[in-house]
Amino acid sequence: MKIGISTVCLPPTNWIACLKHMNIDAVEINPKSYLPYKYDKLQKYTSLLSKWSLSIHTHGRPLFSKNEIFDNRSIAILKSEIFAANILAGREVVFHLPRSLPMVDFNETEFNHMHNLLEFANANSVQLFLENNSGKAWSNWPELKEMLNLFPSLGFCLDVAHLRCATVNSSEITINDFIQQLGDRVTYAHAHNSYGPIDSHSAIDNGSLDVITNLRKLPHLKKIIVESTSFEDALRSADILKESWE
Repeated sequence: MKIGISTVCLPPTNWIACLKHMNIDAVEINPKSYLPYKYDKLQKYTSLLSKWSLSIHTHGRPLFSKNEIFDNRSIAILKSEIFAANILAGREVVFHLPRSLPMVDFNETEFNHMHNLLEFANANSVQLFLENNSGKAWSNWPELKEMLNLFPSLGFCLDVAHLRCATVNSSEITINDFIQQLGDRVTYAHAHNSYGPIDSHSAIDNGSLDVITNLRKLPHLKKIIVESTSFEDALRSADILKESWE
């Protein structure tokens, strides 16, 4: 099991230096962390980050908005992050679909964009991971499962705190049903905690969710990223996870 952190808890500019003091296997580069989107400079970052299994969380807007100009911008950003991940030897890029645009409102344009993005990711040896939202669209399993079945190469990032918030925000969602339906598709997870209905990105031992127990229900889980916003919470959470998987 690879256990790591999101750089959301680190300073935006000298985040790489901070990583050297952490006992982690993986790093998810958060949108707030500086990355030089220039080929030669990214190549220099490759050696600095070679110790860790890398992934990127997109900083584009949720992909689709029914506005062609904004959608083209979000797609271009996501493609640049896929390309950057390839240069850095990262293998996963995590993204969201919008809370306000359920799958029933998708048309041929959105589905074609998804197909093209997945082809682009595959050509760059990167897998795209769709992350569940904390409420509204893309927070319950039927919609997510339909999308994952439609695009078999699409990965699924389970954010356990988002799932906890979703159960608070909707009586139709239960953690057990969600994991029973989608647990086999989860290889990548975000681990932090919350009391809901708003995601507080707390340490995994500070919330109403039994994070460890639920992560252990995922038979194919390979990577856990702590997404706490506090450096101290991230350190403690990573240590707890490492002890649990020793």
